[in-house]
Amino acid sequence: MKFLELERTLTIDARKINEIKTIQTKMESQLNALMLRTILAGNVITFKEIGIGSATGFGYSSKSYLLFRIYKEGKIVIDKEGKTLNIRWAVKLDSLYVLAICSSIVAGITSSLYLNIEPVISVSFGIIMFLAFIFLGVQFISYKLSELIYDCVYQS
Repeated sequence: MKFLELERTLTIDARKINEIKTIQTKMESQLNALMLRTILAGNVITFKEIGIGSATGFGYSSKSYLLFRIYKEGKIVIDKEGKTLNIRWAVKLDSLYVLAICSSIVAGITSSLYLNIEPVISVSFGIIMFLAFIFLGVQFISYKLSELIYDCVYQS
């Protein structure tokens, strides 16, 4: 596994699987609904976040949560071998690391200032928060993309 990229492969064995074109179309529509731009090239769907300025405009917007999205860029590859469907996906984790570092710094500083604990303990607390944030982020990304893929494969 690469340090800045999360990769997984889902193998689906089923009697009734939709055609690859149908699955790609459903994935494209669901990714577009999540405000992600998709590019379809053969059996590869590349997705990337739509720019923040064009998605939220100026000032406050209900779509300001896009800043905190941790799966901003990636690709999904669909291969069919006989009756099995291999779906490989990869997501870049750079925004997850930035958010984890920011949250661990804030946690370390606030624990040092407001709880009056030793600096070594506050640094340890920051490192623990970083690792917990990364673990939960990876689990969240895996869950969301697996859910998206299973919805597109089995949905009629």
